[in-house]
Amino acid sequence: MSMKKVTTCIFFLFTISLAVFAQKSPPDNIIQRIEDFAKKPTPTKAPKTSLGDLLAKLKDVQKKEDSAVAFSNAKDIAQLTKKYTSTELQAVSNASLAYAYAFGGKNSIKAFELMKQAIAKAGKRQRKDIQGYLYHELAHLQSDFKNDDAIKSFLKAHDLFLEIKKNTAAARSLYQAGIMQYGSDLGLDIKIKTFREVIKLGGDSLHHRNIIDSHTAIAMMHIGEKKYNEAEKELSKAMEISVEKKDSAWIGILSGNFAQIYEVKKEYDKALKYLKVDLHLSKKHKERSSVVLVYTSIGDVYFAKKKYNLSQAYYDSSVVHSKVDYYRDVGKKDIFYPGLLRAYRGLAKLNAAKKKFEQAYEYRTLAGIMRDTLNRRRLRSKVNQIQSAYNLDKKQKEVLLLTKENDLKEATIQRQNLFNIAVGIGLFLVLVLAIVLYRSAQIRKKKNSLLKEQQNEIMTQNEELFQQQEEILAQQEFVENQNKELSRKNLMINQSINSAQLIQEAILPYESKLNSLLKDYFIFYRPKDIVSGDFYWLNKIEHKTILIAADCTGHGVPGAFMSLISNTLFDKIVRVWGITEASEILKKAQSEIRILLRQQELGYANGMDVCLVVMKDTPQGQVKVQFAGAKRPLYYIKNGESTLQEIRGTRMSIGGRERKDRPSFTQTELLLDKGSILYLGSDGYADQNNQKRKAFAVRNLKLLLEKISAQSMPEQKQILNKTLDAHMKGTEQRDDIMLIGVKLS
Repeated sequence: MSMKKVTTCIFFLFTISLAVFAQKSPPDNIIQRIEDFAKKPTPTKAPKTSLGDLLAKLKDVQKKEDSAVAFSNAKDIAQLTKKYTSTELQAVSNASLAYAYAFGGKNSIKAFELMKQAIAKAGKRQRKDIQGYLYHELAHLQSDFKNDDAIKSFLKAHDLFLEIKKNTAAARSLYQAGIMQYGSDLGLDIKIKTFREVIKLGGDSLHHRNIIDSHTAIAMMHIGEKKYNEAEKELSKAMEISVEKKDSAWIGILSGNFAQIYEVKKEYDKALKYLKVDLHLSKKHKERSSVVLVYTSIGDVYFAKKKYNLSQAYYDSSVVHSKVDYYRDVGKKDIFYPGLLRAYRGLAKLNAAKKKFEQAYEYRTLAGIMRDTLNRRRLRSKVNQIQSAYNLDKKQKEVLLLTKENDLKEATIQRQNLFNIAVGIGLFLVLVLAIVLYRSAQIRKKKNSLLKEQQNEIMTQNEELFQQQEEILAQQEFVENQNKELSRKNLMINQSINSAQLIQEAILPYESKLNSLLKDYFIFYRPKDIVSGDFYWLNKIEHKTILIAADCTGHGVPGAFMSLISNTLFDKIVRVWGITEASEILKKAQSEIRILLRQQELGYANGMDVCLVVMKDTPQGQVKVQFAGAKRPLYYIKNGESTLQEIRGTRMSIGGRERKDRPSFTQTELLLDKGSILYLGSDGYADQNNQKRKAFAVRNLKLLLEKISAQSMPEQKQILNKTLDAHMKGTEQRDDIMLIGVKLS
């Protein structure tokens, strides 16, 4: 467009603006509507417009007006309350001023205060219907300003309407509360119950889309719980209503939801049927984002059916429509990033399935770029929200001062200000239009140039693709050979580790020895890998039974090596050198590990945490227990009691360089009645995390041992096993786990 045409257009618009604003603006018809509402002769005769509808209309009007007009409307309505003294009109007056502060003055705090004052006045007059409508509108205001009390206000409105048997109004308020609860942390049972109550209360009087949406919300929650049959029933009810009301928009949405269920259930033909309905309706309504996502979903289904050519075609269509909006401005480049992300991921897995690994890698890279772009846009949006909140707070303070000044000005000055503002806005809009028209011409010019460049680039890429095809075939053969070699080596490694497992199991105390020396016991032993860094050692020397639970550094093969070394070392210390004092055994193990692993010279810190007990029967029929620990505690429960007690070990592991400030191992002696229980082991049980990355924790382990202490030892082991399985469901084991329980006998 030439600059001459732009100038002519600007002049034409400026002339119209002057002609319009030079005339006195007609009063807003909302004032007349409110006056007509107030003229109703008696409350027994139902008005054509309900108070709720009037408040909603008033909110829409005030929301669109600028600050000065919004406050002017509030003043006019306040004047009406002097002429018509009714509770309803007073509520409308308070609401009008609240809307002016909220949307014109950007002062949400003042707006909430005014609405609550109106609610209190209606409460004094026992007008629960007015209270309900005001709570409903207060909730909308709170929702607009992201206030956490919005749900409470909707529920309060619902309760008030129920008390006076206004079921439709109660359903509307409860529906709004349900929508806000949908994305919250509330339990699914509460959310589903809310929407079912909406359906029950709404009946035929509530707008059909609210009912449809409620059924759909319940269905989506069932899908999240993988209850597909229940979800299908709810969607069927929603579809019946949509078809009856000929609501094509919702028919399309529900078709997509049905397709989601059938795709998960692998009923691909049904899924395709619904997806094609969704695609047809999305195109009919020119919903570009929906068209893009449906193309991708159809591509996913054909991929699942291994119809790769059809899958490729739909993914390509998704890419094209994600890059260009063909509905608003044909050929206009307007990227829809979520659509590109899904399409590129689909093309990546498709090319991988077709063994086109280089193309698969390229699409995977493009998908990563799209994901990063979306993350940056979300981050930028959050930054803008923070900045907007700061600007809003600043503006609220400024507006409060301006409002006080404006109240003192005369009506003539106010009209002049309105005229100046209107002229300024008109000029600004004209300027914006000129800029838009100029930019539009520049964009078209650049677009033509870009199309030529893209054409040349496509031709160059075609030539490169022919060359890359030969390279891919060669690389494919190389990858296949590498895979065969890796499989062979992996088999050899697994065979070696399985052999190591047999060796490690051979050095652990055998069952007959455990039964002979411990009698009533359990051993909960679960390596992270095939072989373990945790081990237990048992022997009887000079009427003393020595039991050791050790947690070596690392797990898997490195931990297993340390366990073999440490097991042999304890044999030497106790059986060869005859050391049977608990603390002395640990001291000797400390010095021998350092010598054996040359830790002082090489600086290695490998070692182990140990819980060691020495048990000896006394002539009085009791058991003398001697305990020493290296960063591991001993838990015990006395016979006849249920409280678990703990003795902490020395805060030092066995192994590492010798330092002067290191503490010395100490020992503790107990005299326990037979029937008392000892618990010792590694830290693996307490440290195991769940799906939320939360550890089981030492505190919970102690409480569990107290709870099950009255059970037999085999039953305790079974409970410990089931509890751990339930805790770590869906997660990998992070460390070797060992826990030993011994009942003294």
